[in-house]
Amino acid sequence: MPSETKRYINKSTGSILTITSDLSEVKRARDWVSTLAHQAGFSAQENYELQLAVSEACNNAIKHAYDMVNGHTIKLSANIEGRRIQLVVRDFGNKLDLNCYQEPKLDQPREGGYGMYLIRRLTDEAYFDTSPDRGTKVTLVKHRARPSSHGGR
Repeated sequence: MPSETKRYINKSTGSILTITSDLSEVKRARDWVSTLAHQAGFSAQENYELQLAVSEACNNAIKHAYDMVNGHTIKLSANIEGRRIQLVVRDFGNKLDLNCYQEPKLDQPREGGYGMYLIRRLTDEAYFDTSPDRGTKVTLVKHRARPSSHGGR
């Protein structure tokens, strides 16, 4: 596996996926991210965290930007450079109102409202950009863990 890890260290690639605002399309986004993360040498755990973060970003776009109306565009892009993957989820619907967001209180469970919280916890960096004329651009960054040089944890 060390030679496989080295193969990705200097690799820089980009990829784009367009889905529609249908909940069944979120699986396509997850599968796309899973393939990219696997090819870039991310661990199974890191891969799962990326899939979950992208799922939450897509679900938020479908629910909040498009009010659960099918057929609208969600664009995803990825850039992999060395140990870093940057994923962007862009919708063109209602803007995210960052002033209304309140982080959930984990000691007071509720139904829903954990998307942004999870995205921030599952990634190394998360940005929510509402500056475009329409919609929101969510940028997620995760760094692949360095392999252990001691053969153990």
